[in-house]
Amino acid sequence: MSDMVDKALDILTGQGALDDFGRLLHESWVIKRGLTDKISNETIDEVYSTVLQAGALGGKLLGAGGGGFMLVFAR
Repeated sequence: MSDMVDKALDILTGQGALDDFGRLLHESWVIKRGLTDKISNETIDEVYSTVLQAGALGGKLLGAGGGGFMLVFAR
């Protein structure tokens, strides 16, 4: 996942397509989601699936301890 930081910086400093940042968020979510079953729950998974079906390129869950929000990258 640390390699993704360099990729994200490249994208955000104009050395890549901005849509690639959304895809990078998705890749990061998939990796993080696979680490433990405590990262997400049924409701979060359903919301994430819905935003992807609606055209979002990726997203990230922010916050901790049962609170927070989901950041979504979409055109």
